Amino acid sequence: MTGTNDNRPALQQMLYDSKKKGFDFVLVYKFDRFARSRYDSAMNKAILKQNGVKLLSATEQITDSPEGIILESMLEGMAEYYSAELSQKVKRGLKESRIKGQFTGGPTPYGYVVKDLKVYINEEQANIVRLMFNEYLSGKIIKDIVKLLKDRGVKNSYVKDWTINSVSRVLRNPNYKGCVFADDTCYTNIFPQIIDTEIFDEVNQRLQHSKRTSAHHKTEVNYLLSGKLICGKCGGLMTGDSGKGKQLSIKDQPDIDKEIEFIKQKKNNPNLKGSDYSQMAAQLVSQLNYYKCTIKSGFSQLFKLEKLQFGFVSNFSK
Repeated sequence: MTGTNDNRPALQQMLYDSKKKGFDFVLVYKFDRFARSRYDSAMNKAILKQNGVKLLSATEQITDSPEGIILESMLEGMAEYYSAELSQKVKRGLKESRIKGQFTGGPTPYGYVVKDLKVYINEEQANIVRLMFNEYLSGKIIKDIVKLLKDRGVKNSYVKDWTINSVSRVLRNPNYKGCVFADDTCYTNIFPQIIDTEIFDEVNQRLQHSKRTSAHHKTEVNYLLSGKLICGKCGGLMTGDSGKGKQLSIKDQPDIDKEIEFIKQKKNNPNLKGSDYSQMAAQLVSQLNYYKCTIKSGFSQLFKLEKLQFGFVSNFSK
């Protein structure tokens, strides 16, 4: 969670609850704990003010006078400047570390060990990584490789059995060919190369081809377009589904009515431009489309989401 935007569940819940008139004040340690973006700060303060709630700071005593308004604006500007400057320094520091060939953090991939910010090869694990690539290149599928590793008693970095997903991540990880992608650049001075570039690229070409290959042989139902239909939103392959008339449910469905009500509150803000309001509405429609892409329980769910989206458009046209 970050104060640079208002995509924080607890903050959104508080703004939504403010319309219930259950509290009169919101107390923060400093105003930059509420928001470090002047736009978000103004928008969310307007919502609180509309609902009769006042924002207070425990360490910054600011009055409602004209001078207080100027002081508060200066504090918000300084907070946003500090956040932007800090982000710039962190990015610059990470880039300098990569140029020096230093490890910049995160989980250490299987086959490597980190000492004093430098990455070295763990030869025992590296041999297992080479085995995975060679076995896959010889024509075996990932499921067979998982079985082979289990039969040999080979565990992953967390001392657990290998799975199809974990082996697949190894085969797709460019670190093994000595590359770290960051800043739109491939840094080749951080991870020592375990797999030859030609072998890595050939394996990933096979993986990509396998991903696009029709999988109708895996099921009794013959999906003629399996492996051919691609979602225009997320780029993923469309999957077929069938059922026997059982009631299906939508999981992780957003609270559409709550979202609509929240955006309506922002609409009443006199400082909000029409283009800003249209952008928020478009974001919600985009969110609905995302959920349509991720739900895999059949067309009945998609139909329900279409109705929700239609209701959303109708609500804003009133």
